Amino acid sequence: MKLFVLISFATWLHAATAPSADKQSQKKFDFAKIKKIVSFGDSWTDTRFNTSGTQPSSSNPFGNTGKTSSNGKMWPMYLTTQYNQSSVLLYNMAVGGAVTDINIVKTGPNDVVTQVNRFDAYLQQLGPKFFSPKHTLYTVFIGINDIYRTINDADQNDTVIKIMERLDELTTDLHGHGARQFLFISTPP
Repeated sequence: MKLFVLISFATWLHAATAPSADKQSQKKFDFAKIKKIVSFGDSWTDTRFNTSGTQPSSSNPFGNTGKTSSNGKMWPMYLTTQYNQSSVLLYNMAVGGAVTDINIVKTGPNDVVTQVNRFDAYLQQLGPKFFSPKHTLYTVFIGINDIYRTINDADQNDTVIKIMERLDELTTDLHGHGARQFLFISTPP
């Protein structure tokens, strides 16, 4: 119960501290206008996309991919090819085993911080107008490994707050690079 209250508070905190919306971003979301999806997350999202490999195109909407944790399509691939009304390209920054921030949850080298930094560098190569705010959806599905790796920690509640604050900072970073449309998959933390 205590963790549920903490998660609810952290969700409210994130919503309350989100950047204020301008008039353009207050318009109703229209998935039919989405042309690109940029995904961040862990093995539930990872398609092994390499920013220096084959790029997504209308004939190959995922670009280069590799073996996935499901040994098949991952949810962003379905979102890209089936649950839309137009041609959509997927730019998947997710990495299996990732947590939100390895400085908060000590684990291997994979975290969303690194994914966002990699995306920032990729964006520098492509140019700031490559991902149009009106036509790009940013997805974040993270938290399973954060909870799993801290489940027995006495200070897990404090850790969850730090994770949510860090996720808010990362979202603000993406917003600073033009991201306006977000899809957060509701999982812990």
